[in-house]
This record gives sequence, C-alpha cells and structure tokens, in this order.
Amino acid sequence: MQMLDEIKPLNPSESEFKAKIEQLRTAVRTHINQEENDIFPKLRDNFSHEQQKQMATEFKTAKSKLQEQMAASLT
Repeated sequence: MQMLDEIKPLNPSESEFKAKIEQLRTAVRTHINQEENDIFPKLRDNFSHEQQKQMATEFKTAKSKLQEQMAASLT
C-alpha cells in the first residue's frame, strides 16, 4: 500500500514513476515466490483440509473488507 501511495502522485512519463513501478513489480514477484515456495507448503503440511478451507474463507472476507475500504477512500 505504501508503494502504491508513492506511485499515485507521479506522472507516468517521469523516470521516477517507471522506477517505482519496477520496484513494485519486484516486490510483488518476491511476495508471490515466498508464498508459493515457503508459506503455502507449510500450510498444506500443518493444517487439515478443513482448516485450510476455513482460513481461505476468512482471507476472502478480510480481502473483501479491505477492497471496500480502499474503494471508499478513493471517493
């Protein structure tokens, strides 16, 4: 969120904008790799299928609330 806030006021034609977008892309890829290679395997190994389904439901609920808050802050 902080990175997006830093990018928001920048002009897309500026070099700083492009550099910030590249930093964001790298951070997102690092996050995805960490989840896929570390976090998700640990969850599969340590939680039952039902526990995983419950966590997924809770995550979706939290994500939905956050998206609503973000949309409200843009107006």
